[in-house]
Amino acid sequence: MKFGIQAVIKAAEGKGDELASIMLQAANLLSTMDGCILYLVQQSLTDDSKVLITEVWDNKASHAMSLTNDNVKALINQAKPIIVGMEHNPAKVIGSHGI
Repeated sequence: MKFGIQAVIKAAEGKGDELASIMLQAANLLSTMDGCILYLVQQSLTDDSKVLITEVWDNKASHAMSLTNDNVKALINQAKPIIVGMEHNPAKVIGSHGI
């Protein structure tokens, strides 16, 4: 079963573009990993401190494995100091267009 995550990550005041840049680096890195089908990075039009991430993976195990990668860990550690809030919602993918 495909595994998905919707996340809204809020950066500290004035750090939205920096957070978006880090998340784009993550997208480039994850594009080479087995199991990653989609890693979409968006920045809110109403609050530029919010970065929205949509992920789709072959399965939950593939996502979990990505979090053990040293380069992924380094990007997480780079982003942590500027993150002031995060909401994420794991989900099963039940349908789509474009995946």
